[in-house]
Amino acid sequence: MCRDAEARAALAALGVACHPLPADLLCQPWEVLRADGRPFSDFASFWEAHRRCLYLPPLPRPRRLPRAPPAPAGLAPSDLNVHGDAATGQLGDHLAQHWAPGEAGAARALAGFAATGLPGFSVDRAKGDRPSTSHLSPHLHYGEVSARQVFAAAVGAGEARRAPDSLHAFLRQLAFREYGRYLAFHYPFTLDQPMLGHLQAMPWHYDVELFKAWKRGQTGYPVVDASMRQLWSTGWIHHRGRVVCASFLVKNLLLPWQWGLKHFWDTLIDADLESDSLGWQYCAGCLRDGHALSHMVDLAEEAARYDPGGAHVRRWIPTLARLPNSHIHSPWTASPDLLAAAGIQLGEDYPFPVLDMPSMRSTLDAAAKAMDEAAAEEAAAEGGRRPSQGPFRPSTRRPDLTTCSALPAFAGAQHSIGTVMNSLDNQASFSVTVDSSDGVATELGAATAGCQLSDGTQ
Repeated sequence: MCRDAEARAALAALGVACHPLPADLLCQPWEVLRADGRPFSDFASFWEAHRRCLYLPPLPRPRRLPRAPPAPAGLAPSDLNVHGDAATGQLGDHLAQHWAPGEAGAARALAGFAATGLPGFSVDRAKGDRPSTSHLSPHLHYGEVSARQVFAAAVGAGEARRAPDSLHAFLRQLAFREYGRYLAFHYPFTLDQPMLGHLQAMPWHYDVELFKAWKRGQTGYPVVDASMRQLWSTGWIHHRGRVVCASFLVKNLLLPWQWGLKHFWDTLIDADLESDSLGWQYCAGCLRDGHALSHMVDLAEEAARYDPGGAHVRRWIPTLARLPNSHIHSPWTASPDLLAAAGIQLGEDYPFPVLDMPSMRSTLDAAAKAMDEAAAEEAAAEGGRRPSQGPFRPSTRRPDLTTCSALPAFAGAQHSIGTVMNSLDNQASFSVTVDSSDGVATELGAATAGCQLSDGTQ
């Protein structure tokens, strides 16, 4: 997107008119600004302004296409060896069991979700033991379906099925995907640096062995390990699982969020830098409206909410399958006789917890206290800004809005996103606070608030 803006500016300097036809976003980053022209830095304000943007419906299929000119002689794609040797190519063969790439696969996924997934989305989206999200994030990332197509299908299905709560929840997650790109455009440093500047001095523990245990699903905490093992097998994790795994890495193990971002980039089939960096910063406490730095996800509570019957753990950690529900998420609490009956020897078949909860809580509290003191000192030096906000880093981008030309006019109705939402206000009341998530924007979503760890539209 930044390269596109730079290309338009370069073309404008040459006197060349450029008329972009963007389909990746519902609203461009330079179209959603404060009254003074500055960008927003919190999701609630962005979402309120985003709802007022004009929505352009997808263009109809062309009635006919001009004949393509003959292709020049050249090499066949197979001759280029762009995928490396056969052994390397086979590494992703197992993903074909779970995904149908391409425009046709995207169309099926969208139609299926609109028909059966959207109506119950507001209730089911936090459940990891059942299909509960759209699984559209990889298709969106690779351009196999556009945000406008997804928006139109969701609005149509939500109105037809009279599911205003689910429609609102889903469109809000689609907006999280837009927000990730918005922040990356206006605050490009956030792709690998915290938005709250004082957190650059966060006292991370650079423990490679703990990081390996997390990546391999060997932390000893089943609700974390099951999702990390699912990631290796399928290239995907439910958005709530992403939040749990991300929070565990940065808050429990106190490992840098950039390490987790890089691992997700390497392994997620829907890896999306803008959405993923938004989600990781949210969980790490690096955003003004994200989780507090001292906030630690309660794994027992998450397990009860995300996988109450243990089905997810039993699928991805079959070693624990014979444990009763009362111990499936905490095998270290089972008696020796119960473990023996389940055929489990802790430390051999499944690891003991890498760290105990009290020590992890104590370490995080000490780090949060140090960062609060640093924030207070820097805020005082900058004129007394509230320490709870931290020293905020302003946007480093000042695009020439004259190069970001408005979209050309299209035939057909144009609707404000807010108009669509307001038309449902008689059926349900909606909140614009950050309090829920799907995983649409990169599906890093969060139920503890609205965050997305890639899977934007899961």
